Amino acid sequence: MAGKKRDLIVSQVFREHSLSPGYYTQKYSEKMDNERKKRQERSQLPGKKRRRLELKQERITQKGANEAAEGDTYQSEVGLSDQVDIQTIPEAVPKPGFAKVDHLNDVQENRVVIDLETTGLIQRGLMPHITQIAAQDMSTNAKFSCYVSPKVPINEKAEQTTGISWDGERMTVHGTQVATVSISEALSNFSFF
Repeated sequence: MAGKKRDLIVSQVFREHSLSPGYYTQKYSEKMDNERKKRQERSQLPGKKRRRLELKQERITQKGANEAAEGDTYQSEVGLSDQVDIQTIPEAVPKPGFAKVDHLNDVQENRVVIDLETTGLIQRGLMPHITQIAAQDMSTNAKFSCYVSPKVPINEKAEQTTGISWDGERMTVHGTQVATVSISEALSNFSFF
């Protein structure tokens, strides 16, 4: 028998003998289908998409922090290749030798003080995002300040400490709205300072 015709006959026989899928099974199936549709609709909402992106960014940040802390051994698929050398222990890295460089004595000292404001402290291995880069050249008193759009919310404690608030679109400092740029643009501008 063909697929649909067979399904109709099977469901007819089930109904005649009060077997599943009966009334309650069909109601339960409809309920589950409705819940699945609602979950799919909710997953398409901007807030849910934003949360998925935030979680993805947190996983990427966490992976980067773990790789920085653990070194190359934290990379995926380490030890799965055929060319892994587990018999040889690498040589110790020698301490660098520092030597005085005489010709640098004639160079004029230039001190720059740098201040970074962030979305919070490192928590559970997640790195905070930069919200402001500020600097001052101590010899010329030239100043640099740039506010950065973070990809994660600002921690309440950091918000109280810095006075910087971020609602996902606008940044305010002590209640006054300020212009923001991406982190790459901020670093580029800072490099020209």
